Amino acid sequence: AAEQCGARKMSEEELKYLQCAVRYAPTPESRQEAFFRLGTYYDRAGKHKPAQEAFQNAAAIKGPLHEKARLFRLQSLIRSGDFAEAMTVAANLSKAQAPDLRAAARYHLASLYEKTGDKTRAAKEYQAFAKEFPESEFAAPALYNAALIAEGSGDAAETIRRLRAFIQFAPKHELTPNALYKLMVTLQDTGKMEEATGTAERLVRDFPDSLFAVAALFR
Repeated sequence: AAEQCGARKMSEEELKYLQCAVRYAPTPESRQEAFFRLGTYYDRAGKHKPAQEAFQNAAAIKGPLHEKARLFRLQSLIRSGDFAEAMTVAANLSKAQAPDLRAAARYHLASLYEKTGDKTRAAKEYQAFAKEFPESEFAAPALYNAALIAEGSGDAAETIRRLRAFIQFAPKHELTPNALYKLMVTLQDTGKMEEATGTAERLVRDFPDSLFAVAALFR
């Protein structure tokens, strides 16, 4: 019933059914699922505090959604800007049994270091994450973020090194045209004109439809 109400955007009815499901759940597992669904309901509505409470209640019950509820609470904490609590949750969740949840927690932890201004620690965490979870969908963005941190610090040599590491790791990624363009510009700015020209040629050759390829032609 709650799913039907949600599909029809009957938010008040959905909430009523979910609250009843929590109250009258016949088993711990069904109560856990009800708390989890209640958390997602509040999260969709942008009500972060009750969402986090519901996810925390779901996580407190030993069952199939125990670790997933912790991850959803973490994501809600990040959206609400409670970075201090989010870092504690992410650090604990990084020891989760499920590899995908462990990877998500590690990536979020790196991003939290960046959000809170510890760029050096964030870059190290991004690079360590990509090394430990190379098959993760977040591995390439992690390396790219590490390169952006170097670029922001003004360290041209480290920027070049990290951009090359990203491009080698993900030569066909959607972020690669941007990375190639940034690499070309940094090489030009440091006087490495021959390498910059080769990078521009690769950008135009491999990503001819990219706006960065067009920009490279006029650089």
